Amino acid sequence: MRRTVIAILSVVFIAFSLAVIGLAQDHSAEEVFYRANQAYKQGDFTQAAQAYGQLIEMGYANGHLYYNLGNSFFRSGQEGKAILMYERAYLLMPRDADLLFNMNYVKDQRVDALQEGQGVLASTFFWLNSLNLAEFYRVFVICNLLLFTALILRLFMNPSWMPPLIITAAFVWSAVAGSVAMKWYQVNFDDRAVVLEKEMDVLSGPQEGDTVLFRLHEGTIVYEERTEDQWVLIQLSADKRGWVRAESIEGVRM
Repeated sequence: MRRTVIAILSVVFIAFSLAVIGLAQDHSAEEVFYRANQAYKQGDFTQAAQAYGQLIEMGYANGHLYYNLGNSFFRSGQEGKAILMYERAYLLMPRDADLLFNMNYVKDQRVDALQEGQGVLASTFFWLNSLNLAEFYRVFVICNLLLFTALILRLFMNPSWMPPLIITAAFVWSAVAGSVAMKWYQVNFDDRAVVLEKEMDVLSGPQEGDTVLFRLHEGTIVYEERTEDQWVLIQLSADKRGWVRAESIEGVRM
């Protein structure tokens, strides 16, 4: 009996401690968010960027925070980091009109006027960029419920319209399941990276003395192929690839 009471008290104490820690963290996050917004309103965009970044590091990452962080970087003259944050925000809220406008505006300011491809998945399955991954999961759950509801109803009734309904539901389920799988792959195997330096040499090999093949500028999006020590092999197009310092770029994948 005594051991049971001690165990119950221990569980209550742990739960209470976790609740207190959670409340303290939420209160701290509110303070950081307020400080970030105030800094942005006062024109201190560097401080605002630091505060928004701190919130993301604390685990409060969402599309709006990445968007605010991108705005702060842009207003502080860091176009590369702004585009990076806008791209991350786009993965979470792909239909946000303000985000799309700002991202396209900043991209238009880049020195390297290059046409960005959407990738094989996004160009072939155009609807993948209409929803984020969490939204695709929710649609998939709804499709599961509808399909299994139709199958259960089939056990108790068999009207003439039931077989076509089940076939249609199964087809929709398959299409959504495939879309979820492709979206998951698109998000988790995103090999895009953004150039963060004002100007960056792309070399023929992973050494400082290697030949300069071409130069890229801040905000340009490249594709990472592989890493070797502190160097990354990037690809810009089918006939343009080379090595850059790892700290010169940052991957879009979160």
